[in-house]
Amino acid sequence: MSKLLLPEDLDHVELWQNPYDLRTVVKTVMAAQNWLLDRMPADQKLALVFGERHNSPSQKIMQTAIVQRMHEQALNNSGLGFAVGVEGPTNTRANSAGYLRKISAEPVHAHLFTLPVEDIINGNDPDGKKVLTMQNIFNKAEDLQQIGQIFSDLIVAKGISYAHTDIAWEHRDKHLFIDQKDPAAWNLVERFKPHLLGTDIARHGRNCENGMMLSNQAMAENGIAHMKRTNSRLYFSGCGLTHVFGAGEQYPYSESLSAAFENRGCAVLAITPLDDLSHTSKPDDAPPTIAITGYPSADRTARRIPTPSFVAYVNKMSDFNL
Repeated sequence: MSKLLLPEDLDHVELWQNPYDLRTVVKTVMAAQNWLLDRMPADQKLALVFGERHNSPSQKIMQTAIVQRMHEQALNNSGLGFAVGVEGPTNTRANSAGYLRKISAEPVHAHLFTLPVEDIINGNDPDGKKVLTMQNIFNKAEDLQQIGQIFSDLIVAKGISYAHTDIAWEHRDKHLFIDQKDPAAWNLVERFKPHLLGTDIARHGRNCENGMMLSNQAMAENGIAHMKRTNSRLYFSGCGLTHVFGAGEQYPYSESLSAAFENRGCAVLAITPLDDLSHTSKPDDAPPTIAITGYPSADRTARRIPTPSFVAYVNKMSDFNL
């Protein structure tokens, strides 16, 4: 089946005139999603792959509003179902256990723990609530005031199934490596060995060519498993911008997250907020894509402390209420 092409009025959003009003983005994304659903086989799943700049508050607001709309649509249509996966290692809780135990023993942070610390670390977590609890504790304990907190709060408030879908990582020598002790991670490495470059993958940080490809395979594989587990046809997959299409010869499209979803039979709607015009091109075989230009690039310097403009935007946005 050939890939669908979005109509011209749905394949881009320009925010130059009013960069802080992101409602146009949400409306365009939902219109494009529904346009695709109307033309896809009734049993095919759709992943919205959102490529973010990790330090952009406006993009986190975009994602929060989009996720709320997707959730509402799924609630009103019993045949859809909806879940959220993000670029975080599947072993997040294990990686963070030491730090969590440390701050749980500090009286000043005792009020942050609504669950026993060992339950947060080791308890069953089918819908991602405990990994979100861990993230929220870290944010509050470190006074980060991250704008990303509104994303987590929405997931919890609406009861949306949530998962970290990236391959398991481990920190070693101040770098990230694929975790050799994680059975699922190493199973993926073994299955993709014929495609790996150079020497043993264990000697590569996950940001090398091998690491990026395996990360994308894991996010697609775990994302589709999450969709099946939750009986969801719609999926929001949040990731860094380079994961969406790859980037040049080092990270080819064939090894991208979009391609990994498509190779498993899942349709993709890609969302690419682009403040750098050198990145506006996309591969010829890319899935339906919405390019967003003109959003406030200066917000990339304000990841941890929301600017008054963003706080006002969140508080006043007429059709986005947490």
